[in-house]
Amino acid sequence: MNRTTFLFRGLVVFCVGLIFLMNGTRSREKNDVRPAWSLDLRTVGWVEPSSSSPIGFFSTLAGISFPNESQVLMYFVLHQTSVSLSVRDAPKPTDPFQLIAVLADSNTGRVIMQQAWPTTGNSTSLIKPLESGGYVVVAHDKVMFLDASFQVLHASNLLIFGGTPLEGYSVYPARDGPLVVLQHAYQNTVASQAIDTNTFQVVDRWDEDHLSSVAVSESVIVETNEQSRLLRVRKIGGTSFTIDLAALQGLSSPAFLSDRVIAVRSGNGLACVDLLGRVLWKFDYAVKERLHILATSQNGQYIGAYLTDIRASFFDTFHSKSKVLIYDANSQKISCAIRFLHEPKHHFAFALSPNGRQLGVVMDEKVELYHLPN
Repeated sequence: MNRTTFLFRGLVVFCVGLIFLMNGTRSREKNDVRPAWSLDLRTVGWVEPSSSSPIGFFSTLAGISFPNESQVLMYFVLHQTSVSLSVRDAPKPTDPFQLIAVLADSNTGRVIMQQAWPTTGNSTSLIKPLESGGYVVVAHDKVMFLDASFQVLHASNLLIFGGTPLEGYSVYPARDGPLVVLQHAYQNTVASQAIDTNTFQVVDRWDEDHLSSVAVSESVIVETNEQSRLLRVRKIGGTSFTIDLAALQGLSSPAFLSDRVIAVRSGNGLACVDLLGRVLWKFDYAVKERLHILATSQNGQYIGAYLTDIRASFFDTFHSKSKVLIYDANSQKISCAIRFLHEPKHHFAFALSPNGRQLGVVMDEKVELYHLPN
């Protein structure tokens, strides 16, 4: 084979490989879901967390949700040494920690409203939408119920022990209906209370000896524990019972798909069960994947799962790439996947819109909204 023939064949192989690579790239791009818009939270006050932030600061650093199909709600906890706000009912300039809520148009990303409340760095700080169209806010030692324009309808102090506000509140609004469950831990007791947001009255209380994850429907509350395969079902004004899901592992992140069906994380897998104790379907992820959190659409048709790829080195095990997989709850098939090139440095949160056609993601200082091909 002479030199000319060798170079010619090499060129042909190179061109064929290039065409194959380009087609493969186009195929991946065609199936890739791109964000419809993104928002840099630094434009609305977000500041990079510092290493001097108190312990527990990162546990409730940011979140995202959809009050309705046309609006997206973002929040983050701001730690700064000085502020100069003149908005009525805004934090005082001497308050170093603030809970910032930003309501935006989900189609364009345009900011509609912004509000702030004083808080502390080591207590729960969050805002979540209610089925009624309002919001529930927990900031430092207060729980507040707001209307759609962020005006306070009712406020009360959280439980205080030993002269200091209790830390570590969890808040679970109902998928449908007026209930909100507040849960907190103190010493060896986990106390929970269900509040009717129409009357702001406590309609049920109960104590346990371990922390649990909660999902709330119109009048039913389910609780799971990551160390147990038991599903506890509590009916407001009715009976309570426990279901042993023997086919599953430690349970967490329950979410109602309908009044009688929930999605739940089981070990490193995803499962769908009903309140009769039947496992409708389940599957486990690969060893090199780690399932962290779930989210569901309000109509119960779609489930989102956030996973990271695990990579092992000689010295340690670490997470690199991450992704959100969107499942059709009926067919159990993946309808789309959103992949990220890295893990967040500080926080990650995501939510599906009520009909499952939109996905909102908060990763550190960036918010991205995706229109899904569901």
